[in-house]
Amino acid sequence: MERYDYDALNGNPPFELTEEQVKALVDELASYHAIYSPYFGHSRQPGYSYHYLAGLLDPTISRKSAENIALATLGSASVRALQYCLGGSRWSDDGLIAEHRVQSGLTLGRSNGILIVDGSDIPKQGDDSVGVQRQWCGELGKKANCQAGVFLGYSSEAGYTLLDKRLYLPAAWFTPAYAAQRFQCHIPADVRFQTKNELAWAMIAALVQADTLPVRWITMDEAFGHASQRLDRIDSETDCYYFAEVPRNTQLWLEAPATYLPQPTGRGRPGTNRRLVPTAPAAQTVADLAAQLPADAWQTHALRQGSKGFLMAQTCHPAHLPGA
Repeated sequence: MERYDYDALNGNPPFELTEEQVKALVDELASYHAIYSPYFGHSRQPGYSYHYLAGLLDPTISRKSAENIALATLGSASVRALQYCLGGSRWSDDGLIAEHRVQSGLTLGRSNGILIVDGSDIPKQGDDSVGVQRQWCGELGKKANCQAGVFLGYSSEAGYTLLDKRLYLPAAWFTPAYAAQRFQCHIPADVRFQTKNELAWAMIAALVQADTLPVRWITMDEAFGHASQRLDRIDSETDCYYFAEVPRNTQLWLEAPATYLPQPTGRGRPGTNRRLVPTAPAAQTVADLAAQLPADAWQTHALRQGSKGFLMAQTCHPAHLPGA
């Protein structure tokens, strides 16, 4: 295992901004926010949006609710107006996201840019919020009432940003039992159930079609990497490489096994799923293959500081695989 200077890795970056530069950030924030004004539906929305954004960045406001931000930035008379702006008024969400992709391309875009697909869950005590259901909650590490989201990030040598998001609606929310909650939560009638992988692909496809942000790599954890059909679409419908985690029980062969297509039986449609020939070798799991490798085949890397210490990863070059 390589040695790491954990004190250096834990150290805070030097603060090199001058007082004048810090003050100029306020004007820069206002100028940047103004770019998005055309995508709001009402003349007062941009102003409320700006004050809310400034409140989110204000370290003196401890609890970032709309009420607290309104009280701190606009006064008590504007609390309901800001709450309505965020929760009830309408604006062009797709337009805002598309413009954000453009701006991200201008400032952060690099030819070797990386897309990051990831999920995040928000615990909820009640069941009135849209999409809330007892389901796996990564934040708590167990099943609990929560909202689940799928997010798309971007990273390059110039920096990183969040690009897009989708709220996951469990399949139960599309049953008659949830009809009243769908109406109460203003879910459009044309919204249909989509898996988290389908939501992730929709964001990737929109970015590729817009072609305003250069991307070379797409990365994801095993929650998304296990869906081989989505990986095939990345391979066939984009110019990107992908780097995806897969579950440890994923089956594989070091060489493509012989397969055949079953003969039609005359009933129903002809089969399209190929089958292994009887003499094909048995598959191995990823875990079994990793256990066969010698200790010196692995390299250990410190990725970043996490909430429970450093996140570590081990990698193995393909040259160390059996038969390579």
